[in-house]
Amino acid sequence: MKNFIKAAVIAVAIFLLGLPAFSAYAGPGGTYVEGWQTRFNVSDLDYSIYWYQENLGLEIGAYYGDYAELFYPESACPSTDIGLSEGEADGSNKATATIVVSDILKAQRALQTPSTPICDAGGGVGLTFFCDPDNNSLAFRQNGYDGPSVAPCPSPVCPLW
Repeated sequence: MKNFIKAAVIAVAIFLLGLPAFSAYAGPGGTYVEGWQTRFNVSDLDYSIYWYQENLGLEIGAYYGDYAELFYPESACPSTDIGLSEGEADGSNKATATIVVSDILKAQRALQTPSTPICDAGGGVGLTFFCDPDNNSLAFRQNGYDGPSVAPCPSPVCPLW
């Protein structure tokens, strides 16, 4: 009988309050955040798509001639993507798209482009910065990183070399 009451109380609480993972108001104004997109201007859309596929393992989700959205096909964050707009690429270095990975050393080795040494961002966070062909700044981040690093992390500036 106690197990039944315990289960009933839990069921009523979930019904009234919702599951925290599915009902948290994380967005502005009490809205739900359904995804995240970082957008870059690129000078050659087709080459940039190729670069993001080869270096980051992204796939095309949408293609509209002068704009494309790329995503990770097996991501735990299904509505997270990178938008590429063909136009005047400015490589402004004012924002860094950061991809959180489980193994920063493995991700860094897979890059076919130069990257900075892994640096210590504090709190067990390791970062390595790299640039796309239009000098947009990107980074890999690993939480709980305890491998070799230089400290502290510099501000990313493309081009790196």
